[in-house]
Amino acid sequence: MAVAFDQRGGGSSIATVPRVRKAELSRRVQLDLWASLLPQVRPEPFATLRTLCSNGTSVLGVDQRACFNVGITCCKFGGRGMFNHRASRVLVVGSISFAFACSSDSLAPKRSRPPVEASQVQHRGALVALQEPVESMRAVRVEVSSHFAHPELADAELATRVRRTGGIVTFGLKPANAPATRSSGVYPSLTREQLTSLREALAAEGVTILATLRNSSATLARIDPNQVARLRRLSIVNYLDVETPDNMFRASAEQVPWGFTTTGVPSVWSGLSNAGQLAFVTILDFGVDSLHLNNGILDGPANLYSNCLSAPGNGGLTDSSCYAHQSNHGAAVAGVLSGRHNDTGWVGVAFDPYQFSSVKVCDSVCYRWSIARGLDWAVSATTTRHLVNMSLQGCDATGGVSEAVARAADAGLLLIAGAGNSNYTCNSISGVKYPARLPEVIAVSGTLSDDSFAGSASEGCSIYSVQGDQVELAAPFWSWTMNGGGTWAKWCGTSFSAPLVAGIAAMIWSAHPYWSAQMVRYALRASAVDLGSSGHDELYGYGRVSAYNAFFYTTYPTATISGYTEVRPNVTCQWSVGTSLSAEPLTYEWTVNAGSVLGTGSTYSYSNSGSPFTLSVTVRDANGLMAWDDQVVSISSGAFECLDQ
Repeated sequence: MAVAFDQRGGGSSIATVPRVRKAELSRRVQLDLWASLLPQVRPEPFATLRTLCSNGTSVLGVDQRACFNVGITCCKFGGRGMFNHRASRVLVVGSISFAFACSSDSLAPKRSRPPVEASQVQHRGALVALQEPVESMRAVRVEVSSHFAHPELADAELATRVRRTGGIVTFGLKPANAPATRSSGVYPSLTREQLTSLREALAAEGVTILATLRNSSATLARIDPNQVARLRRLSIVNYLDVETPDNMFRASAEQVPWGFTTTGVPSVWSGLSNAGQLAFVTILDFGVDSLHLNNGILDGPANLYSNCLSAPGNGGLTDSSCYAHQSNHGAAVAGVLSGRHNDTGWVGVAFDPYQFSSVKVCDSVCYRWSIARGLDWAVSATTTRHLVNMSLQGCDATGGVSEAVARAADAGLLLIAGAGNSNYTCNSISGVKYPARLPEVIAVSGTLSDDSFAGSASEGCSIYSVQGDQVELAAPFWSWTMNGGGTWAKWCGTSFSAPLVAGIAAMIWSAHPYWSAQMVRYALRASAVDLGSSGHDELYGYGRVSAYNAFFYTTYPTATISGYTEVRPNVTCQWSVGTSLSAEPLTYEWTVNAGSVLGTGSTYSYSNSGSPFTLSVTVRDANGLMAWDDQVVSISSGAFECLDQ
C-alpha cells in the first residue's frame, strides 16, 4: 500500500492511496463516486453501449452544462463529436443518459496547426538537429515587458560574449518588412517556404546553421564574432542572442508528500479514481534516473512515451550523457509529478498519465537552445491535453526561449514552471525568474506545511521561494520523492511546487478533456485557496492550489444559441449566440453536425438539406477561455417561416 503523509500541525496522518487496476483505469477516467452519491443512477453494461455505438443509434441528447453541475465529464452524440469505444459505461438518470469516462479527443480543442505524423516524432536519443519547418506558423502576440525585460547588449559586449562561445549564437528570423518583436510585440507569421528562404539567406551571409526547430524561427548557428554588428542589423534578423556560462538556466532546487494531502490530491484519487489518465505530460529537466525507470517496483513514471530523449545545446549537452546526470533533479521532479503507484517509495500526483515524456535539457546547467528544442518537440508530439513542466530558473528568455514559449502556448500546451529560489540571483531582474516570469507560463511559488509562505529557510530547507507580481499559484515547497540510483530523498524548492501543480492540472484536464489549456489554468486559479492578502498577491498569487476545489469548480463560462429549433426543409435560417465571456476580442466557430467550421461571427445562417441537424458554436475570449452550446434542429413542413430571412 502506498501512503501520503500529512505533517500539518505537528501531527501525521496517513492517507491511503487507492490501488488502481491498470486494465480498468489506464487512459480513461472512471467516476464511480456518482453511482454511490446518486442512487437513481444505474450503469448500463458496456456491451449495450457498444451496440448503441456500432449501429449508429444515438444516446438521448445530453447538455454538457448539466454534467458540469455534478462534475461528470460527458461525451455528447451529434454535437461535439461522436462517441468512441473507449467509454466504460453510460449513466442513466431518469430519462437522461450520461456517457462518460471516454477518451474524447473529438471534443478537445484543436491545435492551431496539424500535428506531426507519429512516425516523425522522436521517442529516444538526441533530437535531430535540422528540423523541417511546419507548413505555417501564425503570428503570436507577446508582452514585450516580460519577454524582453533584459536590456539589449551593445555591439562590443555582444561580440565579446560571442567570442566566449566560439561563435555559437541563436538567430530569430522574420520577413524583411516585418518589425522586430522587441518593438512590435509580435512574433510574425511564417510559412515553410518563407522560413526556408530566410535560413538560406542567412547562410548566404556567411552563417553556418547548426540546428533548427519545426515550430519556431529560432536557428542555432556559428558566426564570425567580428560580424556581430552587421548580422544583427540584417532586415531578416528578429533577434541575435548568445548564451554564456554566467547566464545559463539552473534547476530551481538545491537540496534533497505531505503536500498532496494539503492540496486534496488523495480525495481526487480515492473518490474519483482520477490520476491524470487522459493527459500528456512532459518534463524538461535533467532526465530521469535509469534504475527507477527500468525497475517496475521503483518509482519511474508509468506509460513512458519518450524516455532518454535529449536536446543537445551549445556544445555541452550530448546524448551520450542521457543517464549520466550531474544532478538527480529530473528524477525528483518526475517523482512528484508522476511517480508510479506501487508498494514502494513515494507516489506521484498524476501517477497514471496517458503518456509521460522526459526531455533532457540540462547537465550541470540548462541550455537555452535545449529548452527551446524541448518545447519545439512538445508542440510536435501530441494534439491535445499536453502539459509541460519546467522546474528551471534563468535571468532572461533569450536564445529562442521566448519565441518557443509563445508558440507552444499558442499551440494549446499548458506550461508550468517554478517561480525560482533564493539560491539564484539575477542582475537584470528581481523576484520571479524565467521561464515562469513569462505570462504564458503558470508561475508557482512555495508554501510550508502550515500554509505559510516559504519565504525563509525552514522545515529543513536551506533555500526559500522568491515572490513577485508574476506568481500565479502557490504549492508545497518541499517533498519526499525519488532520487538517483533507485533511492528516495527530501527535496526543497519551487522545482517541486511546480510539478505538484502540473500533476493536478493533468487530473483536471482528464476530468474535462474538451477544455482548452486556458480553461484548465482558469479553474486552477479560480479555485485556489486564497492565502495572505485578499485576492492576488506577490506571495501566493491567486492562492495555494487545491486539487479538490479545482475538480469541483463549477463556475464556467456559458454560451447560448438563440434561434429556431424547428425549420422548414431546404430553407435558409439564422441563429445567434450570447455568452458570458467578455474579454474582447471574442472569436466564434459554428459547425453543423460536428463538421468543419462554417461560420466565424456572432450570428450564422445555414441552408438545410431537408434533414435534421445539430448546430454547434464555440466562443473564445482574449484570455483563451471558451464556452459552447449545441442546438438540435428538426425539419417540418409545418414549421414557421424564418422571419429573419
